[in-house]
Amino acid sequence: MILNRLFFETFTIIKYNLVLVQPLLFFILLTGVFTASLSKITALTPAAGVLVVSVFAMYCSFLAGWFNMFRKSIENFSKPPESKEEKAVYSINLFNEFFPGVGRHFTKIFLGFILFIVLFFIVVNIVGIIGEKFVGFPQNFTPSEIFSAMVNEQKAVEFVHKMTPEDKLIMTKWNLLTLIFTGILAYLTMFWAYAVVSADKSPFKAYLASLKIILKRPFSTFCIFILFWLSILFTGIFNGIAPNNIFIQFFGLILFVFMIIYFTMMNFLYFVQNSENNINSWTDSFR
Repeated sequence: MILNRLFFETFTIIKYNLVLVQPLLFFILLTGVFTASLSKITALTPAAGVLVVSVFAMYCSFLAGWFNMFRKSIENFSKPPESKEEKAVYSINLFNEFFPGVGRHFTKIFLGFILFIVLFFIVVNIVGIIGEKFVGFPQNFTPSEIFSAMVNEQKAVEFVHKMTPEDKLIMTKWNLLTLIFTGILAYLTMFWAYAVVSADKSPFKAYLASLKIILKRPFSTFCIFILFWLSILFTGIFNGIAPNNIFIQFFGLILFVFMIIYFTMMNFLYFVQNSENNINSWTDSFR
């Protein structure tokens, strides 16, 4: 029942806040430009490091501003616009929340991602310890050769061609182990950025708030988590059907943008409605 209401409320809010699409499309376009530059990096140089940090900072800035628009759209939904004039003013006012959000939340979002990288590094090391003990490494390859295949395309091709069926089984186990542990990390931390923006929490407290929200209703949050990644997987498969068909690619882009906005709004709304800071507040108007 909670999820059914959440699906409907999410769609209703997005219907009145389509201006949320514009920053995302611009960011996707900008990311494409930077990705083309990153793909040309062949060595770790100071210039390459500056470019990577710049892209990371740009991503944090975008999330800080964009998420602030989501926060405001939920907060203002108690009085949705009715006339065309009201809708125009409403959209402009919502868009104007982007840059104040960057100034207000950038530092915490940036530090939050640094903390996530630390957590990810810890999880990867745990995977390495468990994998080394219970899975082992392919007998025909050393760990250094496996690492080289992960960072070099040519080495990866050579690595695949040399793999025996036994090696493939071992690598499949490694992939499954990595997927499980990184998936658990992503699930347990899925609400931290929303806690930063909507509740103005520090990164550490935001991660604790995310964990608390998830443990409060694990079935509901897990369903949201799985549905999001299944939708992304479906979008990727759809785009891969005809990579040279401009119409399918265009529709695939629209579908991808809608999925991102829809589940971002859903996560934000779920956190707001289930956060202790918002009990008996304006979110009750949705219930």
